[in-house]
Order: sequence, then structure tokens, then C-alpha cells
Amino acid sequence: MALPTTDRMRSCVKTSGEWVMALFVAAAVVSAWRGAWVLLDAILLPEKPMASAAASLGMGSAGFVACAAFQPLLIQTAQGLKGHGVLLSFVEALYSYAGLWVCVTVWRGVWYLWDHWQGIGAAAS
Repeated sequence: MALPTTDRMRSCVKTSGEWVMALFVAAAVVSAWRGAWVLLDAILLPEKPMASAAASLGMGSAGFVACAAFQPLLIQTAQGLKGHGVLLSFVEALYSYAGLWVCVTVWRGVWYLWDHWQGIGAAAS
């Protein structure tokens, strides 16, 4: 059975809005990754690409362990903050931000180490 025209139009508008939001979020994530990566290139031992890659991988690995270790405490804290939506959202945002840096530093370190091993890219020098 076909939906009435107004319901079909509402459904299309809702779906279109969801696609636009998904594209916006994707662009924001890519921008955050690129910004973090370029910042690390500029400040993390820029004159020593291999040391920079190793430091990046080490920092990311340590950050991953720290995030994993703090996760149970954050879950417990979140349960205690159920009535404080703004504060809970802030804590979740900080944890997500830490996760962004963990991911970028690990990716960057591994990426440049592979480039060096293959003899390509900036890390090859």
C-alpha cells in the first residue's frame, strides 16, 4: 500500500535532512582529523620524521591504554550524572575528544612508519 502523498513527502524531507546531517558530520570529522594530523606534523619533531612517527605511535598507544583504564570510572560517573544532562554531555565530549587524538596519533605513527619502510612519502627521508 502506498503512503499518502503528504506522508511520503515528509518521509523524503526527513531522509534528505538526515543525509545532509550525515554529510556535515562526515566533513566535520575529516576536518578534525586533518587539523590534528597537520598540527602534529608541525609540532612533533618536524625535523626528525621517524622519531616523530614513533613518538606519535607511542603517545597514541599510551592514550589508548589511558582511555581504556578510565572507561569504567567514566561509566560510573555517568551513572551518577544522569540528572545533570549538560555536565554528562561535557564529560562524554571530553572522552570523545581524547579518543580523536588517540586515533589520529596511532594512525599517523603507523602510516609514517609504513611509508618509511616502503621508502615513500616524507618519512622515507
